[in-house]
Amino acid sequence: MVKGLKYILLLLLPLLFVQCQHKELCYSQAVEVEVRFDWSQVPEPHVAGMTTYFYPLDNSSAPVRRDFQDKAGGSTTLRDGRYRVVGFNNTSSILQHRGEEHFETLESFTRSCSPLSGALLSLRAPSWDEGKDFRLQPEPFYAGRVKETKIVPQADGTSRQVVTIVMEPRYREVQIRLTNVQGLQAVQGISAGLGGVAPSYFIGLDKWHEGSVYHPIAMKWKGQEVEGNMITYGFLPKAKGGKQELILYVVMADGKGYTYTFDVTEQVEQQKGKAVIDIKLDEELPLPRIDESARSGLSITVESWRKVYLNIKM
Repeated sequence: MVKGLKYILLLLLPLLFVQCQHKELCYSQAVEVEVRFDWSQVPEPHVAGMTTYFYPLDNSSAPVRRDFQDKAGGSTTLRDGRYRVVGFNNTSSILQHRGEEHFETLESFTRSCSPLSGALLSLRAPSWDEGKDFRLQPEPFYAGRVKETKIVPQADGTSRQVVTIVMEPRYREVQIRLTNVQGLQAVQGISAGLGGVAPSYFIGLDKWHEGSVYHPIAMKWKGQEVEGNMITYGFLPKAKGGKQELILYVVMADGKGYTYTFDVTEQVEQQKGKAVIDIKLDEELPLPRIDESARSGLSITVESWRKVYLNIKM
């Protein structure tokens, strides 16, 4: 009987040793914490709700997600210990995130979409653009992080511990304007696409993905001007092989479609660091004349697409 007990104790010793090594798991306490989002760098944030992830530093436990309906923050409960923290707005069906298992892989992204937008959305894009990676434009995206914070048990009667996350805009606005387009009176629809934009943003690392995709842009026109606005996470820099390419898709009233391509890399490079990028093309752009007898009526259809090559000095 005594020998049996000794044998059982020998078997239990390794388990007791492991438990002692990880005693923080056994004795951690639930602590009520106040999470505050500091919007001092964003005067008018366009958000409704927020998401945070707390990544434990003392062990390999899974991250703890907490959501807040108020953009100012709120209270929550966490186990004591050291954490890395990220916060971002997350109430949009367009903005998605993945890789939440690790601080370094948490990523905001948007899904794939058609190259065409606006009135041309239902049309089939030119065959030569089918291989291009088009993604939905992100909505205004804000993020912040705390590299390390220690959650400690509070004595009775003391105020709750506060974790403050400073929020910053992590998106760029783009304004596109063509000021001298001839023949717009015969146009049925115009869409655009801008390439050389970042496909996603790593929230914990605070860096853009170094890939390159396109965003579709709905365009409007009046007189001789065509314009549109876009939001993106950021741009792939020229130094890393980035090339910002503007594609204009034009469908005329006779059902013929045309594409025009412009290299706007230098315009983007010259506006590094600006929150709003202005892309302006003021050289004359003559659109093809149409066969009046072939007008396709109110419905927008396209018989075929043609590439138009231009010699325009940017």
